[in-house]
Amino acid sequence: YYWYSKDTKVIEPINKVIDFLQYFIHPDKTIGGEYGSRNTTYFMPNGFATMEIVGDADFGKVAASINHFIFEDINLNEHFMNSVDERYMTHYVLHSFLRALAKMDKNTNNNPDYVLPCFKEHKKVFDDSGLMTINNGIYYAVCGIKKGGLIKVYKSDKEVFCDFGYRHKQNESSKNAITNWLDPKYEILYKDNSFNVKGMFNLVGQKVQNPIYHLGLRVTSFIFGKKINTLIKKILLFSDKHEDICFEREVVFEKNNITITDSIINKLNKEITIEEASNFSLRLVASGKFFSSTDLLKTEYNNFKINKSLTIKKKFDILSENLYYELNQER
Repeated sequence: YYWYSKDTKVIEPINKVIDFLQYFIHPDKTIGGEYGSRNTTYFMPNGFATMEIVGDADFGKVAASINHFIFEDINLNEHFMNSVDERYMTHYVLHSFLRALAKMDKNTNNNPDYVLPCFKEHKKVFDDSGLMTINNGIYYAVCGIKKGGLIKVYKSDKEVFCDFGYRHKQNESSKNAITNWLDPKYEILYKDNSFNVKGMFNLVGQKVQNPIYHLGLRVTSFIFGKKINTLIKKILLFSDKHEDICFEREVVFEKNNITITDSIINKLNKEITIEEASNFSLRLVASGKFFSSTDLLKTEYNNFKINKSLTIKKKFDILSENLYYELNQER
């Protein structure tokens, strides 16, 4: 819009977008992921290519640094954008690349010298979105606090640790109770070198497609049209139901290690088993299902039996890249 209109009223919000997104460029040249509301990991360069040319000096340089850093090794097979499937590439992503390429001859920021936040010491908290990034000179971490305290940690140019909370599978249904869900009822407390989040496990249903269900959906859509979109989204994308399992997570950032302390209280009056959650989102978002290198970082997920309460303490040593567990069970 700005490229064609030169409407100066949009400059300030555009700069805010650039300022926000720069904190989520990872040292391994990826962006986004599990801590976001949609788990998406693709990146479209045209907006940043535009601001390299017509943006102000400061944010134009930031935009150029982002594009240059993320795409300088795009010819490698393992580049994260190669995970985007054909459907999204053709109708959603490709046009952004073509428009950005068309601007290359107008771009004067070919060697930007701006240092992105993942490479310099900082602590940044975005209260509204519940996101936080931190770099203490040893590691860079990004956290989805409003999503139950998810965390990804990078050392040098590789991801070395991730934690996505817990799941409880209900035995007689297709529902999972999970902690890694955007829940406005979560209580959050920020401290100097830590954060605390507490709430209840969210119940999330998993819809399994079958011919009868699919036929019913088609007939309903034909009769009511777009009027049912809101209802379908509410059923498939959102959850406002909870299970009687409470959790509290505290994450402490120290110089050479990160400590996660999870306190889980079982109010179901029976022994339950919870498991560590994988990075695969239970929210129905097709664009959040592309392959990510995090898929291979952690392949085994521990199970924990809980009678009344359980405290799980995890300490990740950054230097050795080892994870240590300590359990305290109340029966």
